[in-house]
Amino acid sequence: MATPKNKIGLYYEYQQNWENYSYGQGSLGGGGTTSPESISKYYVEPNYWVQAHWSSPVTSRLLLEAGTTFANNNWVMTPQAGNPKELPAVRELRTTTVWRNLPGTVGQNATHQYNVSGSLSYVTGSHTFKTGALLLRATSHSTRDSTGNATTLQLLDGVPSSVVVYATPLEIDEKLGTQAGIYGQDQWKIKHLALYLGLRFDYYNASVPAQHLGPGPWVPNRDVTFAEVSNVPNWKDLSPRLGAVYDLFGNGKTALKASLSRYLFGPEIITFTRLANPVGAIASNATRTWTDSNGDFIPQLSELGSLSAATFGLPNITTRYDPDVLNGFGKRSYNWEISTSVQHELFPRVAISAAYFRRWWKNLLVTQNQGVTAADFDTYCITAPADSRLPAGGGNQICGLFDVKQAKFGVIQNVITFADNFGDQREVYNGFDLNITARLPNGALLSGGTNTERMSRNTCYTLNDASLVTASAQGVTTPAGTPRSSAYCDTQPPFLTQVKLYGAYPLPWWKMQVSATVQSTPGPEILATYTARNAEIVPSLIRNLSSGPTGTATVQLIPNGTLYGDRLTQLDFRVSKTFNLGRARFQTAFDLYNLFNGNPVIAQNNTFGPAWQRPTVIQLGRLAKFGVQVNF
Repeated sequence: MATPKNKIGLYYEYQQNWENYSYGQGSLGGGGTTSPESISKYYVEPNYWVQAHWSSPVTSRLLLEAGTTFANNNWVMTPQAGNPKELPAVRELRTTTVWRNLPGTVGQNATHQYNVSGSLSYVTGSHTFKTGALLLRATSHSTRDSTGNATTLQLLDGVPSSVVVYATPLEIDEKLGTQAGIYGQDQWKIKHLALYLGLRFDYYNASVPAQHLGPGPWVPNRDVTFAEVSNVPNWKDLSPRLGAVYDLFGNGKTALKASLSRYLFGPEIITFTRLANPVGAIASNATRTWTDSNGDFIPQLSELGSLSAATFGLPNITTRYDPDVLNGFGKRSYNWEISTSVQHELFPRVAISAAYFRRWWKNLLVTQNQGVTAADFDTYCITAPADSRLPAGGGNQICGLFDVKQAKFGVIQNVITFADNFGDQREVYNGFDLNITARLPNGALLSGGTNTERMSRNTCYTLNDASLVTASAQGVTTPAGTPRSSAYCDTQPPFLTQVKLYGAYPLPWWKMQVSATVQSTPGPEILATYTARNAEIVPSLIRNLSSGPTGTATVQLIPNGTLYGDRLTQLDFRVSKTFNLGRARFQTAFDLYNLFNGNPVIAQNNTFGPAWQRPTVIQLGRLAKFGVQVNF
């Protein structure tokens, strides 16, 4: 505190994290099908945050606030120490088993973020007004390299099938020049009614600095410089937020609430700049079929088929944004949300609430490959494998699959544009909450509730045009090999419910307290990604796949939102005691997590084969922990 009317707060935090075997770290992590030498080393250092905040109650009604933050985030992923860099990793496509070295790419990512903010609040008895602004700037620098002379070997049932080659090394830069928000919000109280009115203006502008790329194992002659790319994107938006609360009986025991709000998609620095980035937009990897003619398990150029990406390693941008998506007012993806709720006091210190939420997304995006048309694809069907765990036991025909004709194989001229240009893409969330909070006699506390929700999605406008690939509101691209049929394009999963309860009770002895938490959540979604051989496809396609006679195709055997694993249930227990010793206050606690030592599956292998549905992550076993907290 500087003075009674000028308060200053400072905050600093430093984090460091090392993982010699980064199981679970995205595509570079490992699971039950990855051997230790094929898992990356992962560390985060240095990560730190510096914050400063100032506030000044100028008068009893006027409050001024301002603050600034600097954040540095840096992560690094490398192969295991001792791995020969020139030794390629090996992946078995059927079982997803990986061994011998780290596949894919590794590298470093460093981001720096700066922001400043300020606000003014004015309060009277029945009226509260606040206005303020936020300004944020950030940079991102990434490096990418790979093992095995930028090559990963792929087998199918132990037989050489293909290789994945990488156009590394790469260095990628992005810059968020300005993210600014200016807002005003007003609250009025009129008898039993409280109205909340808000309006926010947002400006978002990012760019790509000038960059240079040198040669690599599969791009030995590369030497190119890219000019700066500006306004990727350049958005302006105006978002209202309206709310009302009504005291139904005027006694403060029953409240009716309703709201309508517009929320913007909040991209990270690289979300839009990466595809507009000439370096990030390069086809950095490609697959080539591999026929190991001499049986030496070493791919020679004469044994490799065509590149799956004709522009591999070249400075041509194969994916770009429609300028209409990147520039203008109201072009940013957003969603509307309405909510209604009722809150009621059943008894003194016992309240229950029920709420309904609905969200629907707008300005959804679709990727169109303008290098091909719908006529450049042939359709085919496959017969799903027989397996009692598949819907109806498998063995059914799966149609709506497309293969590009040989003349257009590897042609990629992607344009990301609005889905509304082609049809009606719908994404809607519906959710119901029910909660109770009770402060019972003798200091007992009970709280908990349920959430039942469903996310529906319809992309059926793409059924007859394989040049279109959709992405969800969260940016998740439709999985490769998803059949274009009504069973797959209209996703209506069941309503899924999670339950959470918490209770605490102070014991009458030695100032101790016991508490417990129980939660039950839906099990993981089960998918089945199947690798179909060319021989399985030829009878329907009446030709070889465009990737060649040893080519394969990915097929999703199960529609999204139709099959889920067992529920996850966990009970945690705690005993704690608080006591004073001199001027210090001690809180001791003994915790038992997963009291009943359950082992439900959190994630499983979704690649169809011998390891299908094999757990890759299960709930941690029973864990006991003792802790002490000292306040002085």
